[in-house]
Formats: sequence, structure tokens, C-alpha cells
Amino acid sequence: MKQKATHFNLEQFVGDVHQSHQIGPSILSLPGYRLIKSHEEFNVSYRHVIYLVRNPISVMVSYYAFLQGRIGYQGTFSDFIKDERYGAMAWNRHVESWLGVDRSIKIHIQRYEDLKDDTYKEMRTLFNNLGVLISEKTIRESVEMSSFENMKEDNVLFLKKCPVRNYKFVRKGEKNYDIHDEDKSYILKNTRGLIKKYYPELVE
Repeated sequence: MKQKATHFNLEQFVGDVHQSHQIGPSILSLPGYRLIKSHEEFNVSYRHVIYLVRNPISVMVSYYAFLQGRIGYQGTFSDFIKDERYGAMAWNRHVESWLGVDRSIKIHIQRYEDLKDDTYKEMRTLFNNLGVLISEKTIRESVEMSSFENMKEDNVLFLKKCPVRNYKFVRKGEKNYDIHDEDKSYILKNTRGLIKKYYPELVE
């Protein structure tokens, strides 16, 4: 029986430490690898890491919308980016914990924007770095299956059939919607060290 990853069964493919610390065996057939998803700060237990980094302005916009639906966050966007738990400084602390200091781990840094712009190229580079031999056909099929349109359709089905979830994980995909210049400046000011390295185009 063949299976594909959906919002309903994703944790069966990639274990999520935020869902359960008792992660069972994966249904993936990838000898030598066990994929675990985490949003935690640096953890020495993870020796091989794929770290997805994203433009901090986009992160704040996306995370704000997510937490409005997930936990009913009530503050304004300006309040949110200054929140010590969720805002710009929290993002900076998280990224710096993984990328700001040399560690004895092996890490593959992946910019979200590069992955979105040319998914096939970035996935091919990732597999080459991991030393995983995989066909072009398999990569292209995975790219198609994880397209925005397919993910959105899958999310709609999941929410329709899951009454305990009422927030959209896949949104419209719009780039930074209209936010105040003061808020953008605050985000960039509090993430300047990291954006100079990974997003130099944002540095004035």
C-alpha cells in the first residue's frame, strides 16, 4: 500500500516533538535517517540538522496569523513583534542559537525563499549534501505533490473533517501584506546581525 503525506498523517512520516515526545517508527523508507521536526532552540541531541530560515518580516506576518488562529492571540501586530515569547527578538534568539555560533553539529541551511523559487534545484542540492541517491522523477513528483495548490486543497479537506481545528495552516501565500514602516524597522533592527549574513538585501 502506497501512502502520501497529508495534514492528517504528517507525523507518521516526520515525527514532531511538539506533538509527542514518544515518537514511534517512521513509515518512510530512508535507511540511515530518522526525520524529526522541531521548532526548539539549539539542542545538542540533534547531530544532523536541516535548518529552514526565512525573511524575518515574513516570519512575523505568518506567525502572527498562525497564533491568532491557534491560540487566539489578541494583540495587534505591533504588540506581537515586541512580544518576548513570539516576536522579532525571539526569532533572532532562535536562529542565533543554531546559526550564530560554531557547533559540533552538521547543519544544512536552507533559505525558505530559495526553496519556494526553485524547489527542484534546492531539493536536489539537499539530497546531494545528505548523500542520498534519489531519482529526478521522484524529486519532481514530490515537488508537484507539495505545491501550494495541492497543500491548500489538502488543508481544506483536513479542516472540513477535523472539527477540533479551526485555523488555516496554508494561507493565501501573499508576500508581506501591508504593515507599517515602523514595524518593519523594528523587526529589521532587532534581527540585523543575522539578516546581514542571510538576507543582505534587507540591510539598508
